[in-house]
Amino acid sequence: MSVQIAKQLALLLMAALFLTQALAQSTDAKPEVGASKAPLVTATGTLALTLVMKQTYQLKTPGIYHSKELSTALDLTLNGTSKSGEKLNYKLTDPGSSSEAISEIRLLSPTEIELKDITNRGLYRYTALQSRDQLLVKGSELESRIGKDLMESANSFLDALGFDRGDNRPSVAIQVSDMTCLKSGQEPAQSMCCQTTASVNLDFAAPKENSVPYSRVDESQYQNFLMGWDDDKRRPLFAAIKSLVQYNQFFNAAGIMGAHKPYGPKAEEFETEQIVLVAHVVPTPKDRAKVYEIEKISEKHTDQGTQLFIQYRFNPGAPHTSWSKTYLGIRIVKKDYSKVFFIENGKQVGEL
Repeated sequence: MSVQIAKQLALLLMAALFLTQALAQSTDAKPEVGASKAPLVTATGTLALTLVMKQTYQLKTPGIYHSKELSTALDLTLNGTSKSGEKLNYKLTDPGSSSEAISEIRLLSPTEIELKDITNRGLYRYTALQSRDQLLVKGSELESRIGKDLMESANSFLDALGFDRGDNRPSVAIQVSDMTCLKSGQEPAQSMCCQTTASVNLDFAAPKENSVPYSRVDESQYQNFLMGWDDDKRRPLFAAIKSLVQYNQFFNAAGIMGAHKPYGPKAEEFETEQIVLVAHVVPTPKDRAKVYEIEKISEKHTDQGTQLFIQYRFNPGAPHTSWSKTYLGIRIVKKDYSKVFFIENGKQVGEL
């Protein structure tokens, strides 16, 4: 049985435009002119494709059955979340289509068949169970070939619909039913009608988020001060400091008479720890400890590596004539993060 699934589903992509419009209508915000096209469905959703394939073979020569047409019927179910947070559940059904998909079945023995896909020039042998009127090929034998085509088709739908995979690796479940070929006519049977059902389910679960232990670096902990980083006082500073050399690029020693505090961390501390830093120029606060409030420090494991999320509240205070630099220092275990995101008052404001 020839499996020209990708070509068959190309026709359904036109129907998918209807689904795209429905998804767009379910979102509240309309994209601005010239703005990049935003994904319609987030990566926390599922896509299910179920395909029923039927092919009729006619006896060509003894032991060889030939077919020129493959008919298919497909159900597409898409579940996800719209840009506005609305839950979506859409179903698209194609009652059936057909195409030229030339293939042959050769009966090699009572327990083995050879399927020749002339269109793709593929040759496949399968162990088959036979009775007088029926030929049965186990779905597990068909799964790798049909599953590959189904995955390509599923990805085509995701691209057409703007389904945002994000950094998530989907869990994939592929199932192919046994291919049953029923013989008809007198012996030798003049024809065989073969049918199988294949399905693929992609589940895009959000990456697991883990809490990261941390301690806060108090601004009065060391005898030093944060150096300037930009002439524009509205521009914040973001940094991940992994060595004493890097630390000294941001901080200058400033001795205080009578004080016995260190001028900074010890070099050996950076062997196992790092300091993540965010700093602003703000109206001089009465209590520096209240300018930043840590909400959550977490990490996510993705296909692009482990990512760190620094989530905090920023309370700059009311403007007045006196301004000063203030910072939030967070000490965590030293680790190579692929990205570090800074989430300030619920909005991403920085990335390393």
